[in-house]
Order: sequence, then structure tokens, then C-alpha cells
Amino acid sequence: MPNLGDKLKANADRKERAKLDMIARAARAEQEKTALHQGEVRIALERLRLLTIRDIEEGKVPSPIKLPRVLDNDVSSWQTPITSSNHRDHQQWLDEMVAWAAQEGLRLKVEHAHDGMGISSWWNLVVDAC
Repeated sequence: MPNLGDKLKANADRKERAKLDMIARAARAEQEKTALHQGEVRIALERLRLLTIRDIEEGKVPSPIKLPRVLDNDVSSWQTPITSSNHRDHQQWLDEMVAWAAQEGLRLKVEHAHDGMGISSWWNLVVDAC
């Protein structure tokens, strides 16, 4: 029959395991959130690339493209013209987009835009020739 000391050790072990499980669940949730964000960013950048290609191939000068909200937190760290970002979660994709643009003789810029009434604002991606 276990004595009180054994029971106390078992209780402490259970509590520690529960704490470790909670930390592991939180880490998994954060990884899932990051993966979702990365996916949204990847899709947004690919969409912007495809819209640019479509407009140019159709003989149009690309209109500024409103950047999706998923990029809002990152745009403030971008230089304009865009040469790089300091965002670790999707640096690779932005670098790929910048390299693609340079290879195609294009320059990517980010411009702040607003509705003129102080109600809403957003960021636009502007594409022009180098």
C-alpha cells in the first residue's frame, strides 16, 4: 500500500505531466497558426504574381493591387521598392517574388492608400518596369 510520500510524488508527477501536455498543446497550436498564416501569405503572393502577369499579357499597365490583410503586419517592414522583408515566416516567398520580378524586368513597390475620409486605409502593390 502506497504511503503519503508515494501519493505526493504521484500527484506531483501528474501535475508536471499535465503542465508539459499543456505546453506541448500550446506549441502545436502556435505551429498550426503559423502554418495557416504562411499558407495565406503564399497564396496572396502567388495571386499578386498571377494578376500582374495577366494584366501585362493582356496589354494593360497593372493597376495597383490591394494587398490582402494577411500581409498588413509585414508590409511595414518592407522597403520600397521591395528588396526584402525581415519576416522569418515567409522571407523565402517574398525573396522568390522579388527575384521573379527582377528576372522579368519589373520592380515591386508598396504604397499606402486610403479612402480620403480617414475611415480605412490599406497597402497597394505597385508594379512598374525597371
